[in-house]
Amino acid sequence: MSASVFQQLDRNNDGKIDRAEFAAMGGGQPQPTYGAPQQMTYGTPQTYGAPQVSYGAPMSYGAAPTYASTYAAPQTYAAPMATYTQAAPTYAAPAQYAAPTQTYSAPTYAAPAQTYSAPAQYAAPAQTYSAPTYAAPAQTYSAS
Repeated sequence: MSASVFQQLDRNNDGKIDRAEFAAMGGGQPQPTYGAPQQMTYGTPQTYGAPQVSYGAPMSYGAAPTYASTYAAPQTYAAPMATYTQAAPTYAAPAQYAAPTQTYSAPTYAAPAQTYSAPAQYAAPAQTYSAPTYAAPAQTYSAS
């Protein structure tokens, strides 16, 4: 917002826009005021219920009707039922089984044969040492 437009809106020149100035910016619409809510009045309550039903004397029934009719024997359309016969099984006396004979003997334990030999001899490898040679570097002098 440019400074000139802001100065036009800030009518009291306090550096901020208050509510009245903001309302004036919206076309002069006044702020709404709210009052107490209006009282509602209602009529007398009305009750709704199911209608009353009255019944007469209980219904009486006569004897159950009888039906007499003749009908033919039922007719089947399937093949006759097959019957199967089997001879009764015969059982022989059960076979007699004997457990095989087992012989047990005490186990013998023997230590395995061991051979020992002298331990291997290890020698350190031969090493030769020589003194290092150091030579001073050759120096040359020149007159300056």
